[in-house]
Amino acid sequence: DVTFCANVIELLTMDRQQASNKRLSYLGQYWSRIASHPLAARVKICDKFDNLPILAMAPSENYLNLYLEEIRSYAMPLIANIGPSFEAEFSALVSFYSVDGKFDRCALQ
Repeated sequence: DVTFCANVIELLTMDRQQASNKRLSYLGQYWSRIASHPLAARVKICDKFDNLPILAMAPSENYLNLYLEEIRSYAMPLIANIGPSFEAEFSALVSFYSVDGKFDRCALQ
């Protein structure tokens, strides 16, 4: 159904200007909308999972650490609803790419 797909795409589309201006409040609202729709949540989690290995191209350490913070604050609670094996794999991947809670560029390369 076209309307269904359009609704999922709308949920997943991030307003980059709002995200940069009001990062924490916007991200909370954004992820809350995604959490309300099981398919959107799964697609977003897969997107985050897929993005981890390419973060070596991130523009700055600050960007990497904000990305990790977003994963821990918003994605991990949704991942727990998908299934324990996926949660374990995702957690292991995030741990692999981080040192002391921050992204490790060496692991990313």
